[in-house]
Amino acid sequence: MADPQHLNIDTLLTEFQ
Repeated sequence: MADPQHLNIDTLLTEFQ
């Protein structure tokens, strides 16, 4: 879990939920 893109996706998902 050291991928910046993955972190971005996680943040976006949290914002969408």
